[in-house]
Amino acid sequence: MEWVARSDEDLKRREKAVEEAGRTAAEVKANAERVAKEAEQRFLEIESRERALREEAAHEAIELTKHTEALKQVESDLTARQA
Repeated sequence: MEWVARSDEDLKRREKAVEEAGRTAAEVKANAERVAKEAEQRFLEIESRERALREEAAHEAIELTKHTEALKQVESDLTARQA
């Protein structure tokens, strides 16, 4: 009889441990999913900023080319006047 009571108590302890492990696993999973979503959002933000910077760099390169061509024209005009 005592053996049955101990077995029953042991079974209850194990069931409680399994329930607790299940809750812990669910919490860990939820946390991992949250972190993954945050990382994905951060990646998208960084990718967006990177794209904007590339576009700005391309725009600046175009403007620099225009200014360079204008300076070359001024230089050419000055050279022609001096001749």
